[in-house]
Amino acid sequence: MASELMNPCGVFMIEATPLAARPGLGKGTVVGLFSNLKQNANQFLTDVEKELARRYDGLEFIRFEMIASRPADFTGDFLDRCDVAIAAFGD
Repeated sequence: MASELMNPCGVFMIEATPLAARPGLGKGTVVGLFSNLKQNANQFLTDVEKELARRYDGLEFIRFEMIASRPADFTGDFLDRCDVAIAAFGD
């Protein structure tokens, strides 16, 4: 008796999609640093902030933190001011 194997994943397509435009980093750019407060997340963001400040003059950094087990409730100030954001989800 013959057996038929079926792929449980179904049929899918991969479409090539270009990356979204990335703003340049320069004087006046506001970088949002988002942490979920897990171990090492804040340390990672501190290291990233130091390295970006070393490479690019005039950046401004703002931070937002949330407890990992709760949904993020971003403030309007954080969302409205950020030109770019970096998230750290440490463990």
